[in-house]
Amino acid sequence: MIPLIPHSEFFFWPSRLYPWLDWLYRRLPYFARTATAYKPGLARIRQLLTALGNPHRHFPAVHIAGTNGKGFVAHTLAAVLHRCGLTVGLLTSPHLLTVRERIRVAFQMAPPEFFEEVFPTVQRIARQTDASYFEVLTALAFLYFAELRVDVAVVEVGMGGRLDATNVLQQPLLTAITSIHYDHQAFLGKTLRQIAREKAGIIKRGVPVVLPPPSAMHWQPRTVITRIAHQRTAPLIVAKPLHGQICFPVSRHWGLFRLTVHRNDNAGQTEVWHVEAPPHTGTLSNLAIVQSMLAYLAKRLSISMPDAAWHASLRNLWCSGYWGRWQFLPWRGYRFLLDGAHNPQAWQRLIESLRPLLPKVRTCHVLLGISRDKSLPSNLLEELRRWKARIYPVEARVPRRLPAKQLAQRLKARNWQPEPTPPTVDQAIPHVLAQATEQDLIVVTGSLFLVGDALTWFLLQEGDSKMPPTLRVKPTKPPDQPSY
Repeated sequence: MIPLIPHSEFFFWPSRLYPWLDWLYRRLPYFARTATAYKPGLARIRQLLTALGNPHRHFPAVHIAGTNGKGFVAHTLAAVLHRCGLTVGLLTSPHLLTVRERIRVAFQMAPPEFFEEVFPTVQRIARQTDASYFEVLTALAFLYFAELRVDVAVVEVGMGGRLDATNVLQQPLLTAITSIHYDHQAFLGKTLRQIAREKAGIIKRGVPVVLPPPSAMHWQPRTVITRIAHQRTAPLIVAKPLHGQICFPVSRHWGLFRLTVHRNDNAGQTEVWHVEAPPHTGTLSNLAIVQSMLAYLAKRLSISMPDAAWHASLRNLWCSGYWGRWQFLPWRGYRFLLDGAHNPQAWQRLIESLRPLLPKVRTCHVLLGISRDKSLPSNLLEELRRWKARIYPVEARVPRRLPAKQLAQRLKARNWQPEPTPPTVDQAIPHVLAQATEQDLIVVTGSLFLVGDALTWFLLQEGDSKMPPTLRVKPTKPPDQPSY
């Protein structure tokens, strides 16, 4: 029987735990692999947590939902709180290389020894409750946070909110909803109102909820969220908009931009922030949300938050584990940009971020791969056409992928002439490199799983030198057989 363990996982686990990984990937398929495995509802996760002693009740938490931006907000918030001296747990999804990425304390991944210790118990209970892949990992995260007695856990919703496994958090310190846009309509609803209702399910009675500045969210979902907050007597905190000028890039670090912020509360004063994130308006909205959350938490947790913690966190988001989104990797003189944009709003923000860059490159090579339930990024394609970019249709190593041949056919139907290329990223990157120069830009986008495949390729080529410090491991050679 061929194991289902992805190649990248072998870098992060001792061989004695391969059977556990195989069980997890085989017996508990998750939404990234097959949509039919999505299991909404809280009954199974509650049974699982009850059998484990309800670890989610033993630490304070912050709960974050949203179509886009929740990962950025979660990582930034956790980074600042960490630099303020707190022991911070962080639960995010999806992962790009290893499931261990999802569960971190002080930005260190949960060690294999933790999984080895709890695996027999968790496996037995998961079989009894028919818990999903995501529910098992959520329970493991809460168990780990309770075991390490974190000061606060920053928890990102997996999908939606109301029926998401993370919504077992009964009384978080604070909740936030970063944005409402079209994504996962088959599960969350076809209208913005329906999607907003699902995401507003994380709002708890009496617990404040932070929303983005008024201009950053459509009035329809904002109305729905506001009504639900009032019904649950949850104080509504609307983030103050940030007004600033973006100067991009900073020196040779294309992933870093300079933001001159005009502070309304400081009599015309300005501040200069260096931010390792996409230079688009969505980042400004997300930063405003983080600032509002920090202002509330500083009072609630009775901690001081020096400016140095804020600035250091913004400059080093990639090192905190926020990667695969506007992530620049210089490699042997070539410039790569990895961005997992996979819905219309994310593609529009990628366009905003690319516009200052494209005039500076000779040719833009785009390795594009999408899931079969996604539409082509029409807005991104039109922008790339303006700059005479070259598109290489590829596919991620997940069953939910759209095969590269079908993607090429869709591109041809839009009057594109896609470049002939091998179908997978590990084959396509060397093919593109043979045609690119150091003046070019190579973009990998369309799916976070495609980005994960690209990172795996870098890991195989360079070991851990291209990985964030918190994810560095001693490389070992994965098996030669495909993982899937």
